[in-house]
Amino acid sequence: MKWISHNIMGFCVPYAFTGDWMFSLVSAFAAVIPDSVEMALGFSFTEHYVPWGNVQRGGIFKHRGILHNPIFWTLVCLFFYGAILSLIPDEYKGICASLLLAVVVGIFLHLAGDVMTMSGVPLNLTGSKRMSLGLFRTGSLCEVAFVVLFILLAFGEWIYYFMVQSYK
Repeated sequence: MKWISHNIMGFCVPYAFTGDWMFSLVSAFAAVIPDSVEMALGFSFTEHYVPWGNVQRGGIFKHRGILHNPIFWTLVCLFFYGAILSLIPDEYKGICASLLLAVVVGIFLHLAGDVMTMSGVPLNLTGSKRMSLGLFRTGSLCEVAFVVLFILLAFGEWIYYFMVQSYK
């Protein structure tokens, strides 16, 4: 999926379930962490990441490789949860755990979004098995429709109120 699609899903899904703007904003920013880390550490990327052309750069990570693996992110999140429990003073543990949960939700929504694409995500640490529902290609009109569905999910109640209830 495109970054903007990950951001929208990262905001809309938590907002639809919690109604919490702050949690949803943190989740939206976290929804691009897998791609951001790949870019920061270096990988070969193509035109769907660079709007001005097809740029190839060598790196140590392949796109949608280990940094798009649910097992990898589960281990990373458990590490940070353990760090919160052992290193953070008691009075800050609640807010730190809430922030971590928002980040976890964003990361796993990123992975869920990529599962919908043709390429999918790796299911094991070697990347030899992948999961893909193959519903759309990255950047396609189907992806846009999918994201609009999540916007309606998050803001459907407001839309209903302003479109229907305001005329009663």
